[in-house]
Amino acid sequence: HLTYEEGAKFFRECRRVINPGTGAMRILVPDAHLLIGCYSNPTQWDELDGFGEINDGVSNAPTKAAKLWAILNQGHQCMYDAETLLDVLTKTGWKATKVSFREAHFNAMAQLIVRECVEGFPCLSLIVEAVPAIG
Repeated sequence: HLTYEEGAKFFRECRRVINPGTGAMRILVPDAHLLIGCYSNPTQWDELDGFGEINDGVSNAPTKAAKLWAILNQGHQCMYDAETLLDVLTKTGWKATKVSFREAHFNAMAQLIVRECVEGFPCLSLIVEAVPAIG
């Protein structure tokens, strides 16, 4: 829902207020790589139909391209794949890694985040865990 510049500013502010060693954050965004892969492979087109609950644009879209557009763009100012999200996090002071649904990597805070979060569409989400980089 933010531009790339607004997202970087947000990540820098999160880095400023989250304590190294005790804090973590989890970021979920639509995975542009995965979704474009579904669109690019006709054998996976049915997967795009399964995302109709995301927003009215997806459920009302008459074609696969319109569904993809609605998933990636309706309400969003930019799109991320793992490379792009990990890059901006590194540049804004984070140590980050891509994780799977219900997986935590870094610390006890991350374990708590995993237990407390409800992830609406883990099958289409890029999930990244980040802790403040030290040094």
